[in-house]
Amino acid sequence: MRDIYKYWSEDIVLDKYGKIRRWEERFKSERYFFEKVFKPGMSVLDVGCATGELYHGLKEKFSQVNYTGIDVADNLIKKARQWTDQAEFIVGNILAGNVLGNKEFDITTATGVFQHEPKSRELLDKMLEHTKDGGYAIFDLKVFHTHETLNDINLSYCDHPDPLYFIVFNFSDLMDWLNSLENVSEIEFFGYHSGVNKSVRLPQSVKEEVCSSHILLKKGKHKIGGKPKVNANLPEEFINKYFKK
Repeated sequence: MRDIYKYWSEDIVLDKYGKIRRWEERFKSERYFFEKVFKPGMSVLDVGCATGELYHGLKEKFSQVNYTGIDVADNLIKKARQWTDQAEFIVGNILAGNVLGNKEFDITTATGVFQHEPKSRELLDKMLEHTKDGGYAIFDLKVFHTHETLNDINLSYCDHPDPLYFIVFNFSDLMDWLNSLENVSEIEFFGYHSGVNKSVRLPQSVKEEVCSSHILLKKGKHKIGGKPKVNANLPEEFINKYFKK
């Protein structure tokens, strides 16, 4: 069976995350949502935390943070623990068993994870399971406005020695999924055209630019038979196609 997580333990990944980035160096969309909802002292679960850079960014920006990071790569967590003993770091896969017990957090977050995880729905369900009522899940995705969803490593992948999934969602598919979540009361997008890096291989049928979007979900019940409230800060074609029908 293919080990889709093997890549994250390689030295090339450790080198990539071998330096702590300042808050202003993080994705604009990620900063936007944290600056919108985070209050000093909130608890944060960082899924796919790598070397725990987010902890240091939050500490720089907000001073106080109760941070837990989880990652499948032992060497990344080892580096994270070398950098600080003021945060909790766990080696494990949030999708495998009950590694977090019944812990709940004010914010669960995952950046740079969903685009490589074919079990995206299960991952989001697990993040929401560990989010407090009234709390938030923050994550990022790659999105198309017309092309069909790509979730096949033979069609869309990062071209490393052992190829990685590169998953891009059709926006209508994505909205159908998010609207079906009964424990989400609000959805907000912050996205922009980003293209893809040089290692990404997409099928020739792709004729549009990829959009990168962070998404904020507020955990809570919406009205029976209704849908979550949506605020979409996205390129115009997404707004025109989906919200102006």
